[in-house]
Amino acid sequence: MPSLRRLWGGSMRHEEVFWDLIGGLEKANLLPCVMVVGSWAEYLYTFYFGEDYLPNLKSHDIDVFYGNPYLEVDGSEQLATEMAKAGFLSPTEGGCLRAFYKEGLEVEFLASQMGTGPGLVKIPNTEVVAEKLANTDMFKPLFVTARGYKIKVPSPASYLCHKLYINRERRPASKRPKDIEAVRLLLAYLQEQPEELMALGAYIDSLSQERRQRIRETAAAHGLLLP
Repeated sequence: MPSLRRLWGGSMRHEEVFWDLIGGLEKANLLPCVMVVGSWAEYLYTFYFGEDYLPNLKSHDIDVFYGNPYLEVDGSEQLATEMAKAGFLSPTEGGCLRAFYKEGLEVEFLASQMGTGPGLVKIPNTEVVAEKLANTDMFKPLFVTARGYKIKVPSPASYLCHKLYINRERRPASKRPKDIEAVRLLLAYLQEQPEELMALGAYIDSLSQERRQRIRETAAAHGLLLP
């Protein structure tokens, strides 16, 4: 497995902090209920694709998507305790936890809007609040086995298309070029993998006309060739 130092140029400790997070989620029974999204999903793709895939890992944020904000999980009340045991700091705001911090990395939780609009929602049985995001229904789950854990990430096709779809509305706008660069690198890899490229085409075809059109328009605007 390629080292994180070669992938990112960052500290190897960041990789271990990520696995500290995964361990904390597992101990709180939440790992099966969450999906790792954002740049750290690309890191996990190295366990799916193999050593010839080099992710565009440039973020100090780890985004954890709790898909159903109403799902109650036995044991999840131990989340803050387990994260503290793993060395994470978690300052409170109004009695709620917005993020966990450790050695320069920030862990944030996201949730689906599920028709309720933007804002924040508290994850049941925990003190943690998640930011509600639109269009998370585009994420198609893929399970990756790594270090003895079974971790859910968006499929490469859905990850790529989600980034293209939301790019024109991405905030802050400074993140838009970075997302396009991540898409460019992932797409270049998929284009060398016939089965993955076929899966990308099938995924695009499964979307609504509005989503297909916006994705293709954004791709074309940045010189990206989709199947």
